[in-house]
Amino acid sequence: MDPESPWPSLMDGALHTNLLARGMPEESSPEQWVSTHPDILRTLQREFLLAGSQILSTPTLGAGSASLCTRLASITVELAREAGGKAAGVLGPAGLDAQREENPFDHLVQLYREKAAALEQAGVDFFSLEEMASLTEARAGVLACRPFGKPVCVSLALNEDGETLDGGDPTASLLTLQQLGISVFGVSSSAGPDSLIPAVRQLKKFSHVPLAVRPSAGQPNPLLPHLYEIGPSSFQKAAQKLLKAGADILGGGRGTTPAHIAEVKRLLQRGNISPAAPLPEKPEQHNDILLCNGLEFFSLDAERMEFTEPILCESDMADLLLSAEEDSQDLLLIQLDTPEDAALFGANQYLAQLPVCFRSDNEAALARALFLYQGRCLVDSQCEIPRPTLQLLSDRYGAILY
Repeated sequence: MDPESPWPSLMDGALHTNLLARGMPEESSPEQWVSTHPDILRTLQREFLLAGSQILSTPTLGAGSASLCTRLASITVELAREAGGKAAGVLGPAGLDAQREENPFDHLVQLYREKAAALEQAGVDFFSLEEMASLTEARAGVLACRPFGKPVCVSLALNEDGETLDGGDPTASLLTLQQLGISVFGVSSSAGPDSLIPAVRQLKKFSHVPLAVRPSAGQPNPLLPHLYEIGPSSFQKAAQKLLKAGADILGGGRGTTPAHIAEVKRLLQRGNISPAAPLPEKPEQHNDILLCNGLEFFSLDAERMEFTEPILCESDMADLLLSAEEDSQDLLLIQLDTPEDAALFGANQYLAQLPVCFRSDNEAALARALFLYQGRCLVDSQCEIPRPTLQLLSDRYGAILY
């Protein structure tokens, strides 16, 4: 994506529900079906372009093989080039099977790296991690895509309560991922456009990157399941609310058609949208440090933070972490002596309710811990690792050198 392009921009709409309306059987995989019906895919994506979409998404959300990814993405890339638009190389959720591996996070990163390489081969303009269920999944995708040197965009699926599908606060994901260098952060929900407004308003307070939103068209009609409750004109009104709440980029989720996208395009062409007013900065926030674990974020006063005693890593850290958190400190100070310590804490990190500071004299141990930690942490600078190396590692993984 061209960072100089004016915002907001317009993405395309749904793939799955539009294919169902065009004859795809309910039990079919969209990726497999369009591989044998490429003309239907081309027709649909041309309709989105005519409706005003500036970005076409590759039909690779659930593509299982690299060769299928490349083949399907090439169709989208060709159409986007013809229209002067951009092709988003889509990577979808990896699912639970990947997380049952012996080293689940390493395995996730490898899966996404293979898929990103296939999309890169097809010539996509940027990577788009769509419908991510958790920060862990999204972070694995970002780390896998970064070496290819293309912009990376991330969108998390939210439930009706505005949480990620694993129960997390999307703000924690935003704060973690934008420090990893993503270009766009987004949210989507099958609950309808209005359900996303509170999340967009909250995210706007902390975002340093554009916010993308893919609202659905609500619920399907029980008698006509290919029609959804929110039609194109109502979708335009919902899109206007999202823009006022702070959305920068709009697209369509489940149930949205080229007609829905055309209505949003008309809205953008009118150009009379008043964006959300910037929130006044509070003086007491100047010294705040924002840290995250996998599910929530913490705002701490840099001048008043209190640390636990150093916590040594072992295979079962439940009692250690619980005892440390009962001392009413602000951060867990995790001592890392070897890379094995990093792996042990990585396996126990989901038991930690407080944010984390890593202390280590071992560069390999610190690098491994930062790779595995699913959040944004502090790194203790009082150690034997040279300061430039500490800064490099902290920057690579979005940590704060303290």
